[in-house]
Amino acid sequence: MAYQTVNILNVPVAALTMREAVAQVQRFIDDKENALIATANAEMIMNAQHDAALREILQTAELVVPDGAGTVWAAHHLGYEMPERVAGYDLVQALLKEAPKRGDRVFFFGSAPGIAESAKNKAEKLYPGVQI
Repeated sequence: MAYQTVNILNVPVAALTMREAVAQVQRFIDDKENALIATANAEMIMNAQHDAALREILQTAELVVPDGAGTVWAAHHLGYEMPERVAGYDLVQALLKEAPKRGDRVFFFGSAPGIAESAKNKAEKLYPGVQI
């Protein structure tokens, strides 16, 4: 799928709907492609202006979605179409919902001890059949 990216302060943000973002991530999964997906809100984009490591991450990610009304507003202000906000939390929920149907497996990584287990338990209740 080809999609437009909007350069917002040197961060390439994908102009996608939530449905299109889900489909793109599922293509990465189907192609067994390692892909870094970033959810860029206005604060993150501003921080990238003086944080070279963050800027590099955002500029090299396979997909950067507009996680915030400020990011969508900035794209419109620059004269580009940005169809909607694609919040990271909502994107993950949409992927978890589809995972059992597709047979996708999910892995939770990081956080303080017990948090990943708690997230696993909640996801299994919300999305029966999800493999975590």
